Amino acid sequence: MSPGRTKDASSTSIVNNLSPRRERRKKISMKEINLSPRRRPSRRTPGTNHVIDDLNKLRLDGHYCDVTLIADGKRHLVHKNILVASSPYFKELFEAKGNQYKSEFRLIGVRSSALSVVLGVVYTSSLNASDVSELDDLRETLRIAYTLRIEVNVVCGKFMIARLKCMNCVDYFLLTKEFYMDDIRNEVVGYIAKSFGEVIESNLYLPLSCQQIINFLSGEDMQGLTSEQTYVCDIETNVWKPFTDMPIRRLDLAVATMDNFLYVVAGGQFSGDSLGIDSIGTVHQYNPRFDTWSQLCPMKKRPSLFSLDGMNTYLYAVGGKNTQGLSSRTFYQSA
Repeated sequence: MSPGRTKDASSTSIVNNLSPRRERRKKISMKEINLSPRRRPSRRTPGTNHVIDDLNKLRLDGHYCDVTLIADGKRHLVHKNILVASSPYFKELFEAKGNQYKSEFRLIGVRSSALSVVLGVVYTSSLNASDVSELDDLRETLRIAYTLRIEVNVVCGKFMIARLKCMNCVDYFLLTKEFYMDDIRNEVVGYIAKSFGEVIESNLYLPLSCQQIINFLSGEDMQGLTSEQTYVCDIETNVWKPFTDMPIRRLDLAVATMDNFLYVVAGGQFSGDSLGIDSIGTVHQYNPRFDTWSQLCPMKKRPSLFSLDGMNTYLYAVGGKNTQGLSSRTFYQSA
């Protein structure tokens, strides 16, 4: 064999050995590349959002922050993308003409301590008790968040419900009305209604209107649902306790006492319709001596949301609405 042919053959062999079709590949196990989940080290705690934790740590350490918010002369380093994702206020602020390349923004009328709490909620979705130890701190946090259009109601609501008690429930109720925290307000209202006697004792001054107090004292469900429940106040403990159930469920009913009998006149409704479309005219009398209910003759008209009072064996129903939404006036003579 000539040297030239030997060279050609050798070259051909090398090329053939590099061909993917004839290449012999060695199988690599998971142990060799060390990707086994059991062998992979981890410093993370399962079930936590480490991205958020790391971002908040970067904020607190001042790393990779590209925006500075100034409130009360104090500087707060933050990440622009986090603010934009959390608040349309900041999105509009950063995109406004002349602000695209600014890195510092002064916030007027914003308390620095409250801003710090709000930013903490944005980054961690949690609220520390030490940050809002006073009611004014919580109110200011809600106010700043509302001004900056940052959603903190869910976090603050959970914080309030976890610490709800007689000494603060009325203040929390007013906060939920001020900042439109409807879901949380329903829970606070339910708590106040169940413990109203104790609430009155705990609060030397109740910052409630007369109508709000009447609503808390009403045989009606606080969420606007029909109910057959009644309550009685224990004069020894000043606590409202469940009493006997009415014969039917109703809403917006009127009650009065006369001749030692309780009268429940259901110009109330079967549902929460405020126009009285499905109002009823039934009259029930409760006899406390025998703990019994009796159904009397119904009213000639069927109003709802009216006032009821008894005088000289007559029950007077004044005002209210009927199917036409009109006020009415009538009377009913007891048997």
